[in-house]
Amino acid sequence: MLSLTKSALKNGYTIMWDADVSNSDFQQKKGYAMLFENKQDGKQPSLNPNIKERSYSQELRQQLYENLTTEDDHLMHLIGLDQTPEGKILFKVKNSWGEVGPFKGYIEVSEPYFAINTVSLVVPKAALSKELLKKLNL
Repeated sequence: MLSLTKSALKNGYTIMWDADVSNSDFQQKKGYAMLFENKQDGKQPSLNPNIKERSYSQELRQQLYENLTTEDDHLMHLIGLDQTPEGKILFKVKNSWGEVGPFKGYIEVSEPYFAINTVSLVVPKAALSKELLKKLNL
């Protein structure tokens, strides 16, 4: 999922992103969605996108989905990738809530947040690699 998304965005495609934004790690007003390791980091007036985040795994993602912690509650538009000066990759997302936050309606989403809170993606068929198309029999 991560490599497909990054590849599509790097190649100029945009993606519809269905995700859980009802948790305290999604902070549109501060401009970031991150999987805060220390919840106090998320309570700061401004967020540092390079802070340490919790580790994630497919097993944790599945567990949070099955126990209904992860909710299917919002669709947004992935439009690109960004990178901090320290090299951390962030997904650039256009939200529909108006010009909220420091990025005026856009939010920077960390890979750990994206990996844990994604419910579904709609990716243009043209963005899929030949290998994936073959695997999917398309």
